[in-house]
Amino acid sequence: MKPAAIPASERRLAFVAEWFHAEAGIIRTFLITYYVSDKAVEVFDQRNKRTFLRRTKIPELTQRDFFVGSKINVFGRQFDIVDYADDTTRTNLAKYRKKGFVLLKNNMWTKHLGKFLKTLIDNKININQGMMVQFSPKMVTQFLSGKDTTDVSSSVLMNELLAGPAISLELIGDNVVETIKACAQYKSTEAETPSVKLSPSLEELFEKHTLAIIKPHSIKDGLLGDIISEILSNGFRLTAMRMILMARINCEEFYEVYRGVLPEYIPMVAQLASGVCMCMEIACVDPEKITDREFRNFCGPMDPEIAKLLRPHTLRAKFGKSKVQNAVHCTDLPDDSNLELQYMFKIID
Repeated sequence: MKPAAIPASERRLAFVAEWFHAEAGIIRTFLITYYVSDKAVEVFDQRNKRTFLRRTKIPELTQRDFFVGSKINVFGRQFDIVDYADDTTRTNLAKYRKKGFVLLKNNMWTKHLGKFLKTLIDNKININQGMMVQFSPKMVTQFLSGKDTTDVSSSVLMNELLAGPAISLELIGDNVVETIKACAQYKSTEAETPSVKLSPSLEELFEKHTLAIIKPHSIKDGLLGDIISEILSNGFRLTAMRMILMARINCEEFYEVYRGVLPEYIPMVAQLASGVCMCMEIACVDPEKITDREFRNFCGPMDPEIAKLLRPHTLRAKFGKSKVQNAVHCTDLPDDSNLELQYMFKIID
């Protein structure tokens, strides 16, 4: 028998969260309460037995951001939610918020990644983690441990995993398995040449590539799949990706070049630190084209209103809201492409 429903005005979710204190080298435990009615957050310091943050509205955080295993950013501080704090929250969420893992093979995601992500988002599935990975023979063997690798199906899978980079996704939501099964339509029935060029080193890989970041507001608005579809269908290929929640100090470092130059610097930092973002390494399908210039033109002017007037087919014209919430970040200066890629894929842990 289901427990009596709590009035929306009183409904709240409580979680145990951890925060890593870098200077002290310790993990501190907090109690985080999310009030559904007004999107407010309260943080209690369990070690010192005192309120760390009084009930405060944080509009960019929604109920979907709160589940065991998620990472949330509260005014620049990253908290890892590790457990439910009370039985009511556990009863309301644990039964429905299931975790799932999916591995997209190269010959599938190069054609259907955007559509696949959009299907997940439309079905209210959270993409908690995402990363591109190139399997080595040893990794494939470990991945298939427990299976007969001489079996035909296992042998085919092994060859497919070695053919090109795969994309791994950690998913959380209602009916995760059923939703993934519904995505079985996105598959390839023809032999395809892998669309990803592999290089012996990161330094070589970064040449002729540029960085694209799908900003937190775009992900929260459910536009991740749409934006990736636009990118992949307009002459670009995806050669690396990772989903991360950046600490505020990292956002400040990343945008340092704009400090004192753009009046939007502080709001830009706040936006990038407000939630998970998708970092992608982009290259032109046509090797003769200059990637950073082509992708910068494809993103459009920083101000979406100007983009809509002058270049209505660009990403920012289609998905941007303001100079700060303009859907995507792209590298402004050609010489910065390598630096930005190294920062996102090598320096940030």
